Amino acid sequence: MIYGVFSLIFLVLFLAVSAIPFYAASRIGRVFDEKVKPIGLRFLFPGLMLCAVVAWAIASKVAFERACHDLPSPAFFQSLNTKPSGFTSYVDKTATSYGGKSWDRAIETGDFQFVKSQYGSICAGVTRSESPKIIEVKHCQKVPETNSRVEVHMLPLKPVSYWWSPPIFEAEIQVQEGPSATVIATAKDLIIGGGLVGRYLRFFGGDQDYEYLSCGYASMDIGPWRPSLTSRPRFSEYEDADLAFVVRALTPK
Repeated sequence: MIYGVFSLIFLVLFLAVSAIPFYAASRIGRVFDEKVKPIGLRFLFPGLMLCAVVAWAIASKVAFERACHDLPSPAFFQSLNTKPSGFTSYVDKTATSYGGKSWDRAIETGDFQFVKSQYGSICAGVTRSESPKIIEVKHCQKVPETNSRVEVHMLPLKPVSYWWSPPIFEAEIQVQEGPSATVIATAKDLIIGGGLVGRYLRFFGGDQDYEYLSCGYASMDIGPWRPSLTSRPRFSEYEDADLAFVVRALTPK
């Protein structure tokens, strides 16, 4: 009940703030009408502003959809001689919608024995099931340092340059050979949203996962970018795509 009341209050405030520029344009138009000539500028100014906003939004949507079709597939540049038993994960705070990344599935499936990250290390525990393969994930203090030379980087969002500055970004995940920083493989997402646009996307989408929309290597369909709700199908799509990408990059040919 309390959450619903706060959501309603936030919605009212959000709509009120959104109306301020149009109200200001109307007031400016009225001043011109009163001091120069009453030709309806109080309606013309906010109308032109609304047309500009709609044109900007449509141009941004079209540019995003077109760029989605042109987004390259994941690229794999070289192969390792042996598959490492684990890797180190570096996640920029802007690289996911909720500021983190779980690699539990990499352990649960038996693909890797450990993953190191800024949040701590996880390791494989006992096998809970053979069919399907399910391995216990546990936190560990030490991992085999000799096997942690491979790094998986989720890089900061990179704005895509358009002259009208739509909120379109590239998100890139790279697999690197740690000591030399040689890029072994890379994959990209295209993202739209954030800021004021993200607020509107949340309003129309229904929850926080719609603040950013994406297309890319997880799915070419447009949908929530790395959603936080595990019940959402898009969450599993990203989990599966991330693991498949890293496994393919680190598996010797």
